[in-house]
Amino acid sequence: TGAVFMFGKSHLAETLPNQFWVNNDKVVDISCGDQHTVLAAASGRVFVFGSNAHGQLGLGHSNTMSKPTCIKSLKGEKVKLVACGRSHTVFSTESGSVYSCGNNTEGQLGYKGSRDVLDPQQIKGLDQQQIKMLSCGTDHTVVLNEEGSVYVWGSGDDGKLGLGGEESCLGPTELKLDETVSCISCGYYHTALVTASGKLYTFGEMDDGKLGLERTVEEALKPEMVSIPEKVIQVSCGGSHTAVLTENGLVYTFGDGAHGQLGHGTHTLQSTSPLRLELDFKATSISCGENFTAIISDAGYLYTCGNGRHGRLAQGVDSYSNQFKPRRVDGFQNYLVHKV
Repeated sequence: TGAVFMFGKSHLAETLPNQFWVNNDKVVDISCGDQHTVLAAASGRVFVFGSNAHGQLGLGHSNTMSKPTCIKSLKGEKVKLVACGRSHTVFSTESGSVYSCGNNTEGQLGYKGSRDVLDPQQIKGLDQQQIKMLSCGTDHTVVLNEEGSVYVWGSGDDGKLGLGGEESCLGPTELKLDETVSCISCGYYHTALVTASGKLYTFGEMDDGKLGLERTVEEALKPEMVSIPEKVIQVSCGGSHTAVLTENGLVYTFGDGAHGQLGHGTHTLQSTSPLRLELDFKATSISCGENFTAIISDAGYLYTCGNGRHGRLAQGVDSYSNQFKPRRVDGFQNYLVHKV
């Protein structure tokens, strides 16, 4: 149907319904930052709402928006992908351009200058490249093009850019790898990628075991391979945990599980190595929030686990507690969930 559903606490949009549609324009991509949301519609229009203190909504001002609002300055472009960091946003268009706006204190927008950017500005160095995926961390950005090349920029603290050091990059810098990449994901302070052959690599801050490397160092400055027994097709990074999907529909998780986000029950509150979830279905997609995890099944059902505060797991108004194993969201039984 193209309907958009929202759940969890909102300080910003009390008048916003928990579901909405863009009239005659199906939503094709969606991303949430800490306190803002960005939607891309099939027409190429972009709608934004939420916190805008750093100009991350791209509306030319810094006023909070409580309703979905179209970014007029991008109307000349057809946006197909969006990604939100803590307080910055990145967009890619069908013409091969990449734009960004919001907080730029660490160069996470991909160009020089530390001031907030209120209108989307084009990033140089990525011209005419067809972009496959965008991902934003707290203060870094990673882009994957259709050829399987990866570009990184922003804060290099903890090695989360994977370039071998901790220096920041103010513009797109290619992350040289031995093979092409098929999937990328940024956590708050770590990064993960999947190669075309199905290998998983992680780098950045190692706290809580979220890199899955079973080593006792503080950080990984370059991509390091994680041992997964099956071919990996997707990875998603949370604030301090990571989830992995294999081609067989299996899900592995590792890192911090104090809120139940690993999905292995109350006996596993942390893991430095990947652990396979016990599921009675095949998974087709995964997505991690700061401290919760969402899984879509092959039947189109949504399952969630982790921190249930403020209803972010969508388990109903009477179930705001932490969920330590994936539980089906019954409110979506009459829908096929495509993206979360």
